[in-house]
Amino acid sequence: PNWKKHKKHVFIMSSAGKPIFSRYGNEELLNPIYGVMCSLVNFVSEQNDTLRCIYAGDHKIAFLVRGPVFLVMASRTGEPAAHLTRQLQFLYTQLVSILTRKGLEHVFRRRHGFDLRNLLGASGEQFLSNLASSMDAHKASSSLPLQTSLSYLLGA
Repeated sequence: PNWKKHKKHVFIMSSAGKPIFSRYGNEELLNPIYGVMCSLVNFVSEQNDTLRCIYAGDHKIAFLVRGPVFLVMASRTGEPAAHLTRQLQFLYTQLVSILTRKGLEHVFRRRHGFDLRNLLGASGEQFLSNLASSMDAHKASSSLPLQTSLSYLLGA
């Protein structure tokens, strides 16, 4: 598959296993992988636990579950799992800024297997792809700078 050629790949799917975003490759061709990842998350969840990371050869596969949205990052960059999870959180925040968290929850409450790709659209996919690329180029898993005056106001 095309995604294996890259050092880092992002998969975003619904809890029903429906693809939402794939950084590289066609989501339709990756359906079996989405199904396996969704099954792993659900199996661990049924054991009252949370799947955070799997180590497989030189790959770290980080998982982040946010309600009806599952985010997965497969990486062979050597970054710690905590950094990968933070990057997944950034991607989730971007997704929510496009679709809104309440909107996501409402759609999935009404139709568990809804295909979000139509709502996300090409521009939403481009935003997610640009963010993923930016994280690679600038190691955005670290804290972002905060204006001094705002930092003071917040007491940071």
